[in-house]
Amino acid sequence: MTDSSISAFNQRVKKYSKKKPGKQIYVPGQGMVYKKTGSGLRFPRFPVILVLAMIFGMKAMIVLEVGEYEYNKRLGQYYDPSMGEKIGLYVMKADPFTMTLYDLAAPVFAR
Repeated sequence: MTDSSISAFNQRVKKYSKKKPGKQIYVPGQGMVYKKTGSGLRFPRFPVILVLAMIFGMKAMIVLEVGEYEYNKRLGQYYDPSMGEKIGLYVMKADPFTMTLYDLAAPVFAR
């Protein structure tokens, strides 16, 4: 490379290297400057998965503690629930995944 091409390359890198959210600079071995765009924020998958696992585990432990019949009976006792209670009842409903966790935990935590 000659001095003029090196200076031109450095000017291009300087121009593209101004930090902007969601922009990444990629300079491969050929000396070309590429801009990779993406969403500046990434979705935090691990904490969401951890929270969901804790919720399902908690539901399975509640079913294990009070029993499956009593758990469903308590959820069915709501008469004319409000919108918030309907959402809570839907979330706390004994779904197949919770019952699978219950079946796996029952022998371990048997009384």
